[in-house]
Amino acid sequence: MITPKDSVLRDVSEILLRFPTAINNIKKKISYIKRIIRAVSHPGQSLSNRWIRTRNEFVRITRSIELIDVVGRPVVSNETLRAIVSQNRAVLSQVDSWLDIDTWKNSRFGYGVPERILPTLDMAVGDELTYSDLLIYLMNKLSKPIRYLEIGVSVGKNFWQVVCSQETIKAFGLDWEECSPALQERMPSLGSSSPNDSSPKTALYKKDRKEITYVTGDEFDPKTWEILTLHNSEGFNVVFSDASHSEQAILTEYERLISNNLVKDKFILWYDDLNNHEMKAAFFRIANDMRSRFGLDFRENVKLFKIQGWVGIHAPYHLNGVITSLDLSDLNKALS
Repeated sequence: MITPKDSVLRDVSEILLRFPTAINNIKKKISYIKRIIRAVSHPGQSLSNRWIRTRNEFVRITRSIELIDVVGRPVVSNETLRAIVSQNRAVLSQVDSWLDIDTWKNSRFGYGVPERILPTLDMAVGDELTYSDLLIYLMNKLSKPIRYLEIGVSVGKNFWQVVCSQETIKAFGLDWEECSPALQERMPSLGSSSPNDSSPKTALYKKDRKEITYVTGDEFDPKTWEILTLHNSEGFNVVFSDASHSEQAILTEYERLISNNLVKDKFILWYDDLNNHEMKAAFFRIANDMRSRFGLDFRENVKLFKIQGWVGIHAPYHLNGVITSLDLSDLNKALS
């Protein structure tokens, strides 16, 4: 649960992130932040002491979280990563069309694909590392089997690469769209475990030793999380968040994961598109809460990096964040 202390931390982080570094009026910053702290802090304590403690903690957290340089890196010398990149490009090349124009037009929200991105979905992503490559690289360091949840599946490009990367996997997809035709063509259906008119709706698939559960529903709806818990009481060891891209969304996801005991001791929490101040602030709050729950170290277990996304070289870099029980202190070396 997010504590009052974390709430103060969020407010301070949001304020600091809103101020460009070029602004030198420190007194104005401090005065503005003090007003926020006065509103949310417990009474009866020295305001200056509260400010110093809160500010110092925020600065310590942000300085401890390393921004890894992944930008512009082609296929790297690490043989394990090179093999993953090669396999992922082969998997993508087997799909001629991820989303046709009619399906896009007739869907509820266009599968989260902006019109400007639509023509690039089927293009080769290039040789630079994508978040799918790095996610699978880290995922392979966890104990098997992988129990994977992707929140915001869209057409399924990242989801399908993850599924294909594992001999055995229990993969769960959550999206407010129906499972895309491109995914359905590649996953033999076992039918639905819920009525056609129900919401949320669950569809089951199986391919070899890969079990796939696809939930069509609203991530803000508690019923959605009841279904995920019902189908996977063991919890998840990998969660990839790429849905609504808002502070409220990722904090709600996190609260649901924790309250339903869906995150276990060995885990990866991965957040895509932390491109606005509110998303970054929410990420810091989650990292701080995970630190207290699982004894994480910010330098070893939490990283930020800019990296290519689902369409690779055809779009700007994505700011991603990862919180994990794995030791990431040598990740830069692995990427060299």
